[in-house]
Amino acid sequence: MASPRSSSPSGLEPPLLVGQSLELWRGPVARAPTRLEARRELERSARRQLDAGAGALDLNAGSGGDLAAELGACAGLLAGAFPDVPLFLDCGDAGALAGALLAASQAVPGRPAPLVANSLRAGDRGSESLLRAAAWAGAGLVISPRDAEGEGLPAAVAPLLARIGSLGRRARGAGVRGPLFADALAYPPLHDRARCRRSLALLRALRDSPAGLVPLVAAGNVGHGAPGPLRRALRRLYAAAALGAGA
Repeated sequence: MASPRSSSPSGLEPPLLVGQSLELWRGPVARAPTRLEARRELERSARRQLDAGAGALDLNAGSGGDLAAELGACAGLLAGAFPDVPLFLDCGDAGALAGALLAASQAVPGRPAPLVANSLRAGDRGSESLLRAAAWAGAGLVISPRDAEGEGLPAAVAPLLARIGSLGRRARGAGVRGPLFADALAYPPLHDRARCRRSLALLRALRDSPAGLVPLVAAGNVGHGAPGPLRRALRRLYAAAALGAGA
């Protein structure tokens, strides 16, 4: 769930709903018997998300590894199949993300909807290549302040805001002109109530920040570890709270 595309008649900004997630390492895509069928299933799954109301897609390769190369091919596939839909590319390997951005931008030159790499973090190996690729492709970035966290108690909002601001300036200085999204770091309240509440405080701070960053929150994360009915209820409640806080 991210912030606004356009103003509604009420004057409130409607959120951009990002389908979470088209995962390459599990589910129907991973179980497909051939690579061709896996890519067909990926496109079918993406279309089901859009038909259900998603305004953007999230393609997730996990930590990378053996799926890093496949991310670029699948990114190009979805970029071509849905050229008017924002496409978020999610991978723990910054170098793989850079390659996927280039592959998707080359698959559909002049693509009208933005490509967005998730995520830029301070000190990540490959972050410079990711910045160069995002600048070249005209892509956006999700900025994560997760590395500002210490051990034990959750970090306060102020250092997270400072890290987000620093990374945003770094991206703009590197020539990135696409949208910049600030990850509010949602956590499951069953296991980490303090960080879950802090994510809402961070959303409120981002809403009032003049930095021009788009607040973003993974509402699906709050259901981790909960049984089905409770998981769905937690996600609904958190989504409502996040909207009130500025997502």
